[in-house]
Amino acid sequence: MKKEYTPVIMGKNEGGGRRIAIGDIHGCFYSFESLLKEKLQINKKDQIFLLGDTIDKGLNSALVLDLIIDLKENNYQIFPIRGNHEEQLLMAYNCGFDFFENYLNEYNSLDLIGERLDEYLGLISNFEYCIELDDFVLSHSGINKGRINPFTDLRGMFPDVKFKFEEERLTSKIQVHGHLVKTISEIENSILNKERRFSIDSGCYLANEEFGYLTALDLDEMKLFFQKKKEGNENKD
Repeated sequence: MKKEYTPVIMGKNEGGGRRIAIGDIHGCFYSFESLLKEKLQINKKDQIFLLGDTIDKGLNSALVLDLIIDLKENNYQIFPIRGNHEEQLLMAYNCGFDFFENYLNEYNSLDLIGERLDEYLGLISNFEYCIELDDFVLSHSGINKGRINPFTDLRGMFPDVKFKFEEERLTSKIQVHGHLVKTISEIENSILNKERRFSIDSGCYLANEEFGYLTALDLDEMKLFFQKKKEGNENKD
């Protein structure tokens, strides 16, 4: 039986801070840390929305989850959203430890095996699928109007979930998501052209000229921040 899910609805940031969305981190801890502390200089009034795929591919998934846990424990407003890699990890764990270990090895995430594994699994299990703001919809992939696509639609990506929402209302808002890797120029053009649906995943774990960035978007100012992949976080492409 499918589990039912209703998107979390949040209004304006009443604390007066920024609302910031961050694209796919994929285990790139050093880039994530630098983006938060140096580029964004976040404070506890800011609301930070992580658009899924915080783990896998990069070599420091455990450190990324450690930082998310630390921020939560220190009362930062951080709201992780579930991506297909979080979903796949939970499914792999339920298939037995040997299968789970092979999965982690394939995606460079063996660092998750340790004394905090249960804590990581509990954290990821509580990631939201979708957050609706007054003027934005935030998810790992977008919401198509009418047509469900397994690669570009939230409902197709998570077929075991019965999403309960008003499609007309959600698709009328600006959709900011991850999952689809874009160049910096493509992301900048999405903002300049005032697109109503776009990805801010700039392939942080990749090592080439077009990608290899972690992107954040100030939703209120529609201002972009780019963090180049940091040294010390070497990854396999």
